[in-house]
Amino acid sequence: MCLSNRSIEVLTCKLKLTNTRDIFLIVVYRPPDGDVKEFCAKLEEVLLEARTKPNVEILIGGDINIDSKQKRQNKFKIYNDFLKRNYLSNLIAAYTHFNPNEVETSAVDHFLSSDPELYASHGIVPYYMSDHYLIFCSRKKVKCKSDKIDIVARNYNKYNPDKLAADLAIADWSDVFSATDVDSAWNNFVMKFESILNTHAPWQPMSVPINSPEWVTHEFISECKARDHFNIYAKRSKNPLHLREAKRRRNKVNQIAKNMKRLYFTEQIKQAGKDSKKLWRVIKQLLRTGKKRVNISELNGKENSSDIANEFNKFFCDIRPDLASKILESLLDLNFERTNDFPEFNFTAVTDAQVHRIFKKMSTAKATGCDGIPIKFSKCNLQVTVPILTYIINLSLTTLKVPQGWKKAEVIPLFKEGSKSDPSNYRPISVLPAASKILEKCVHMQVYSYLSECNILSKAQFGFRKAHSTTTCILSLLDYLYKCMDNGKMVGVVFLDLKKAFDTVDHDIMLNKLQKYGLSMNAVEWFRSYLTGRVQTVKVNGKI
Repeated sequence: MCLSNRSIEVLTCKLKLTNTRDIFLIVVYRPPDGDVKEFCAKLEEVLLEARTKPNVEILIGGDINIDSKQKRQNKFKIYNDFLKRNYLSNLIAAYTHFNPNEVETSAVDHFLSSDPELYASHGIVPYYMSDHYLIFCSRKKVKCKSDKIDIVARNYNKYNPDKLAADLAIADWSDVFSATDVDSAWNNFVMKFESILNTHAPWQPMSVPINSPEWVTHEFISECKARDHFNIYAKRSKNPLHLREAKRRRNKVNQIAKNMKRLYFTEQIKQAGKDSKKLWRVIKQLLRTGKKRVNISELNGKENSSDIANEFNKFFCDIRPDLASKILESLLDLNFERTNDFPEFNFTAVTDAQVHRIFKKMSTAKATGCDGIPIKFSKCNLQVTVPILTYIINLSLTTLKVPQGWKKAEVIPLFKEGSKSDPSNYRPISVLPAASKILEKCVHMQVYSYLSECNILSKAQFGFRKAHSTTTCILSLLDYLYKCMDNGKMVGVVFLDLKKAFDTVDHDIMLNKLQKYGLSMNAVEWFRSYLTGRVQTVKVNGKI
C-alpha cells in the first residue's frame, strides 16, 4: 500500500516469517509543516487495515518530525494521544536529528511497536552523511501458537499389509506356545510382533492438527482469528467506529458459519439416504453429542502436558475412594451364602473358530491400547494371530490369571461441557489392548449363556442384554402403566440416577454374588484376577 499527501507519506508491506508471527511494517514520513491531526487520522486508517489480519505484529518506522523530548508541545500531545489510543510504544528514546551548524538536536525519528516487549535491543547508529542518525531495532524470535499438537505415532508411508502378513507367517512363535505363565506368553508375543511391525510401520514424532468440525475450512479459521484480533483491539481503543466494525465482523463470521453448517449437513443427510446408522452419526455430529477431543492447555494451574496428565490421573484415581467413603459401612456388610439352586459353572476351553469370529467382527477403527498393536495389524494374518490368542486365552482361564498387560489402560479425557480447566468436566475413556477385548467377549459369552439358561437374570433388566434396549424398556413400562390405569389404580413413578454407579460397585460383594449364583471357586478367582491389579496412564495432547 502506498499513500501520499501534504500531511503524510506511507509505504506498507507484510513480512511473512518462518515459524513466527508476521510483521506488518509501515514506513512513514510526516513533512515538518504537515497537519498533525490529519497525519494521525490517515495513519489510523492504515492501522485499521493492518489489524484485520490475525496474529500480526505492527511496526512503524520513519521520520515523524515530532520531537518526543518536547512533551509540552501541542503537536506532541496530539501524537501521544494517537499512540495511547492505538496501543503503540516508541522504541527510540535517543536524539536522532542534529543541525551541523547549531548545537540543537531533536528526537524526531521513531520506531513504533504494538509489542515492545518482543524487541531485545534498539537505538541509533551515528551516520554523518546525513543530518539524521540511523535508527534500528532487534526483534526476538517468537513462535506462533500452533494449531497442531506433537505426538508420537506410527509411520504408514512404507506399510504393505501383504509383506507384514508374510513376515508374521515365517516368524518362530514357539516361545509363546511353550510358555506356561500367561504373562510370559503375552510378553513374548508382543515383543516379537512389535519387532516385526516396527520394520513396516516404525514409531516417529509428528505434528497433527487439532480436531475441528468437518465443515470448518482454513479460510473460515482465518476469518475467526481476524475477528477475534480486531475485537481485542476495538475493546482497548473504545473507539465507537472500531466497536461498530468489530460488531460487523462478528455478525459476518456468524452468518458464514451458519451457511457453511447448513450446506455441509444438508449434503451429509443426503449421502446417508436410508442408512439409519449413518444418519444418526450425522445427527449426533449436528447436535454435538459425540466425543469432544480438545487441546488441553491448562488444568489446575498446570500448563505442561505431562503435568496436566498427572493431574487428571490423580483426579480419576480419587473418584471411586471419594464416592465409596460416603456409602454407609452397614450397606457393605453383606453375606451371600451359596445356594444349591443352580448347577456349578466352570469355564470351558475356547476354540480357534470362536476367536476368529470375534476377531472378524471387531472394527479396525478402535483405538490402540498400551501394547501399541492396532487391530488392523492383528487382523493382517489371522492364521497366525488367532491360534496364538486362543492359546493365551485358554492359558488365562486354566491358570486363573489375566495377563498384566491386558489390565493396563490408557485413559483419554473427553471434554463434556463447562470450564476446560476443571477436571470434573472431563469423562475418562479407557483404551485397553484389543486382545483383552477378545478375552472379555469369550468370558461374556460363557457367563451370559449360563445366566440365561438358569433363568437368573431379572426380566426387568434391559441393559447389556440381547433383544433388550431402551425402546423395549419404555414399551414395557408404558404397558404396565396403562394396565394399572385401566384397572383404576393410582400410578406413581420414581426415577433414580445413580452418580458414578459403576465406580462405586464393591468388588467383594460382586464376587460373593457370583459365587451365590453358581460360579465355581475357580471362576470366581479368575474374576478376582480380572478386577484387581489394574493400572492406568493418562494421555493428554499426545503426552503421557
